[in-house]
Amino acid sequence: MFEADVLRVMIASPSDVAEARDAVEHAIAAWNVKHAQRRRRVLLPWRWETSSVPGLAAPAQALLDEQGVDQADMMIALMSSRLGSPTANAVSGTVEEIERARSRGIPVHLYFSSAPLPSDVDIDQLKGVREFKRQIRDQGLFAEFNDLSKLQEDVDRALTYDVDLFERQTADSYYNVDTDRFYELHETHWSFARSAVSTSVWSARHELRRRFTSRSEAGLERFTISISRETDLQVAFGGENVPSYALLPDSVRSDGEGLHLRPPHKAAGGAFAQDVVMEPPLDSGASADLHIEGEVPSFKFATRDLLEPATRNSKLGLRDWDYISLTINYPVARLIYTAFFPAYLEADVIGVRVGRGAIDAAEGARLRREGHAWIRQTVQDGVEGVELGLDVPKPHLKWTYRLCWRPPR
Repeated sequence: MFEADVLRVMIASPSDVAEARDAVEHAIAAWNVKHAQRRRRVLLPWRWETSSVPGLAAPAQALLDEQGVDQADMMIALMSSRLGSPTANAVSGTVEEIERARSRGIPVHLYFSSAPLPSDVDIDQLKGVREFKRQIRDQGLFAEFNDLSKLQEDVDRALTYDVDLFERQTADSYYNVDTDRFYELHETHWSFARSAVSTSVWSARHELRRRFTSRSEAGLERFTISISRETDLQVAFGGENVPSYALLPDSVRSDGEGLHLRPPHKAAGGAFAQDVVMEPPLDSGASADLHIEGEVPSFKFATRDLLEPATRNSKLGLRDWDYISLTINYPVARLIYTAFFPAYLEADVIGVRVGRGAIDAAEGARLRREGHAWIRQTVQDGVEGVELGLDVPKPHLKWTYRLCWRPPR
């Protein structure tokens, strides 16, 4: 299974091109087989004879317009020797559908058959087609086909063109989500080590870089450093286990105003939170570039024997693997997320698990296949170990990105 956007393709035509309509539907199915999972787009054909819902609330063409044209993301229109039956608004139902789709601004691809005419051709209908063809010639481009294989090739190319266009438009809309900030960079690095507090836990060094632009008319007042647990049974905060953070000198605002790190306002049980305050607030359009480093004295259990009972009542249930995670709550141009495991910790590094709610195995596989996720041997500060990481352009909004491992027994 995989998550995908569904784009509806309306197939519009008079009644004399039934085989061509079938060929277009076959082309859509073939496109899905080749591209749907990789591009995370599924094309859904819409045909009046199989997709429309009967009703008596309006004339038939009005219902087809409402159910078909108004819900379509793109249109494939076909004509041969018939223009179709006139409607209250146009010379034929097909022409009305084409014009309505054009008025909505969705892509419309029009194909005229150049195959030999049938012996019983209706001359008046043929004249109507030729007149419409003459009119449309001055308004855009159309194509012709003389066999169904040629039509399928042309439709496949048109579908790919439209999906490319949709993705460009989606990329723009991704950044236009109604939020109070946009992140150019969302970078986080974790590095684990033996804890000085107890042999039963790991400590961690935490480095964050955040480059963001305010979209708040009232101004952004703070950035919050936060760490949370699924349950309080998992290495609780408080007492000796209070993380310490520092705002590094290369942290700046584009307006030259102040940045201040306040004391933690939460450090107990399953949650830790500390604010970087912007005084005065960061005006809309202004940006901040934060560089923060921290130490967490006791962060994760060092063995599975300790981890398993602590996860019994967690949201992911009893398990022998652990993780760190980020949920994407704002538009992000680039997400970088890594964890370093020294070899002496004997961690079994699993990899990345991503999804919105449930884990999406297909998306995780895509990230690995395209080089956005990795597990690699490396050296940090003279220590050999394994780095698990992600480098993702435009991560999915509201998705959670996890870096996962098993501690030793």
